[in-house]
Amino acid sequence: MSHKFVLLVCLAATVCSAAKVPVAVYYESLCPDSAKFITEQLYPAMKSELRDVVDITFVPFGKSQYTTQGSEVTFTCHHGPNECYGNKVHNCAIEKIQSDSYRLESTRESLTLDFINCLMKAGNNFPDNVYPGQRCAIESQINWENIKICANTTEGSILLRTAGDTTMKLKEPLTNVPTILFNEQYDKKVNERAQQNFVGTVCQYVGAPQPRICAQHNSASVRSRVKMKSTISLLLVVICTVVLAAQQSQAKKGCQAYGHVCYGGHGKRSLNAGSAATAANANGPSGLEQEFVRPNGLLPMLAPNDQQAVPAVPDPEFDDYPSRQMLYKIMKSWFNRPHRPVPRLAELDYPFSNSAENINRELAMNALN
Repeated sequence: MSHKFVLLVCLAATVCSAAKVPVAVYYESLCPDSAKFITEQLYPAMKSELRDVVDITFVPFGKSQYTTQGSEVTFTCHHGPNECYGNKVHNCAIEKIQSDSYRLESTRESLTLDFINCLMKAGNNFPDNVYPGQRCAIESQINWENIKICANTTEGSILLRTAGDTTMKLKEPLTNVPTILFNEQYDKKVNERAQQNFVGTVCQYVGAPQPRICAQHNSASVRSRVKMKSTISLLLVVICTVVLAAQQSQAKKGCQAYGHVCYGGHGKRSLNAGSAATAANANGPSGLEQEFVRPNGLLPMLAPNDQQAVPAVPDPEFDDYPSRQMLYKIMKSWFNRPHRPVPRLAELDYPFSNSAENINRELAMNALN
């Protein structure tokens, strides 16, 4: 009976271990982006229920390079020699930290995570140029001497070179630090999303039953999406309202440019003058509204809205009353013809000078001839 119980326990442990999501973090000890991800995303998440469903592997090497000359290994690190030493400390900590059997709440993984998080928080801030290894070891309650000896000897170089070989064996060459792999697979979009929302990204890989934090996160995500959709909808309504108002304003300006006064939507407009006689002349025999093109200031001395001409200002070069009357009749018949506005008004409908005096003079001379 006892043998069967032990076997069941082993099988349960194997199943639980297999259910964990493998996550590999490739980073650098003095990289600001690595520090931000570990301290703000990874560490808080792994202190929650996710620690039971995620298996973290740290690979501190990043974009570093190394060369070998015999038994000697020379490293060139992305952020200088201090980072090379920091990478060795991280690798030695991962190798040397052991769980304390007297503290059941602490595991090797949790102690390593605490120590790495402390180092990443310190970043480049080393008071008196003292590396914060000992201080972080005291805070994490681990043995600093073993780690320090490892980092300052050949053992640390061997561990760092091994981390470099692991990094260089990636299917996709490492271009960004940090780089996060889920299930030993690299995906650029997943990597970027994990750096912004590690909990939400991990929960997509965790099978059922999921931890409570995943359910809470999913609910928060749904509320966030609903709120975002509402905000976008409201913004679209505001934009449409502004665009319609701007179009209406431009339409009214267009009516005024053709000498009309807009009084409604859908292209409705009236002549610039508001007299009853003008309205009567504007409607044809069928009683339908006609569209007229009347250039502003074409003939100041003519009044097509009245039966009689308004006295014009005498022009020394053109002061012949009979000729002016004849010109008035010609222009009146022209105004009473319906015209449709065309896009290029100045070049098509009125192929003559914009000056009123020149127009009057040319028309008068044609009438006299």
